[in-house]
Amino acid sequence: MKRKILKISLVGKTNAGKSTLLNNLVGEKISITNKKINTTEDFVIGIVNIKNTQLVLYDTPGISFLRDIKSQKTKLKKNLWEGLNQSDIILYLIDSKRIELNDLKNDLPKLYELKKNISIIFNKTDLIKAENLLKHIKLITEKYKIDKFFNIFSKKKLGFENLIDYLLQKSKFEKWLYGKDEITDKDDIFITNECTRNEILSLIHKEIPYNIEVVNKTFKYLKNGQLKIKQDIIIKNARYKKILLGRKGSKIKDIRIKSQKEISNILDVKTHLYINIISSDAKKFKGILIHSKVFKDNDLLIKFLSDTDEVFTGIVYGGFSKNKKNIMQLGFFLNFDVTYIGNRPPSIKAELSEPYLSSVINDKYKLSCLLSVVSLINISVIEGQKINQIYKISKEFLETMINKKKWLNFFCIYLFDLLKYIGYELDYVNNNIFKYFDTDTLEFKENYSNFTIVFPHHLFMNNSNVTFDYISLSNFFRIFEIIFIKNHLSNLNHKLPNQYILFKKNIISFLEKNEQNN
Repeated sequence: MKRKILKISLVGKTNAGKSTLLNNLVGEKISITNKKINTTEDFVIGIVNIKNTQLVLYDTPGISFLRDIKSQKTKLKKNLWEGLNQSDIILYLIDSKRIELNDLKNDLPKLYELKKNISIIFNKTDLIKAENLLKHIKLITEKYKIDKFFNIFSKKKLGFENLIDYLLQKSKFEKWLYGKDEITDKDDIFITNECTRNEILSLIHKEIPYNIEVVNKTFKYLKNGQLKIKQDIIIKNARYKKILLGRKGSKIKDIRIKSQKEISNILDVKTHLYINIISSDAKKFKGILIHSKVFKDNDLLIKFLSDTDEVFTGIVYGGFSKNKKNIMQLGFFLNFDVTYIGNRPPSIKAELSEPYLSSVINDKYKLSCLLSVVSLINISVIEGQKINQIYKISKEFLETMINKKKWLNFFCIYLFDLLKYIGYELDYVNNNIFKYFDTDTLEFKENYSNFTIVFPHHLFMNNSNVTFDYISLSNFFRIFEIIFIKNHLSNLNHKLPNQYILFKKNIISFLEKNEQNN
């Protein structure tokens, strides 16, 4: 049987019932439901497979702020537009007990710009008289083009049959995006963190802000089949710690017990949950990811070069999980939030700030060069040491490489600039009268000797019209390596990184083959 798919955005005001509808359609709790404003922070995907049809549902944040959403940069608003743009149709949920036509007046014109079919779902219809509901439907249809109206009571799953039939009719013949057994794009760690966050918001509704963060520290199945979870609750202000703890720790105990029970029910495994409260303000940086390795489970230990010319090392919890590892790529420009928690390695959150173009990802020489540059930065700077301008020159070169077809000469200039900023400057521009470079004294020479190499001045022209030959480039690499090793690596007991050696080998081999063919 040929497969069909439909991508659906669930939108509406905060607490209209979007998350409840998603959870009921999927059949499991995957999205946080709470009366607190803007409870849903993340872009949650629910997957429902019915025979040959896959329904992909995007649960979005409340849209009371839709009027100015395109000009906003907050996480909530970015997530909303991501869901809307990916979907085929839009389901606009309205809480029947608080219908406000002014909201529709604000929201629908913005949604029409997306040129997608919009249907309206009246939720909690048991709380409104039928004649009043019909009046609202009549007023809406007089002003707006609505594809379909539905009346449901999400908590009791009433009115779902007509809605599902409609969604199946709207589906189109395409490959499924997810496997037949998948119900969400979020992993178990995300869901368990959301369980705890939901219980916090339920038990402490007014006293604490919604933007608390729950970070997983341990997610481990024990030999007896039971699950051990450790979580940190990150709060922005120390005064909220007393509220979370409650009298003699009663509040945090309730949160732990209820979260533990919820997690056990969802994952169908006996769970042991341990919670710690952390108060700390995150420091924000722009930076380039220069090193990463799996720390434990799905966590990544990373190092990044910041826009302050400093190097930071810390842990991205869940950084190796399916929904995060696609951005945790070496050389990517990211926004980093660094949170210091006692004597532990800092906790780091990362978001993509400037996406790479396909010109890098799909070009093996550019990609190899990118990894080469990142590896050289990694061994050129150490934590606690500040090298002025190194972020600037690195970012400028990477942007040049992204945007230009001919970029190899800029790579040569960059490597000599790197030497300059780590403490060794060559006056190669003003000394172009000298033809040779002495590998013993590290000086320019006018005459040839056994210790000299022909210096390729022409490779340092600041434009894209440079002619490369493999001999000149080989000479350049030899000169750079001699200076770099003598003046830097020998002091640190490091070797040239493999990524750099591989790039050099590939690019010289490419030039040599081209010259032979010509």
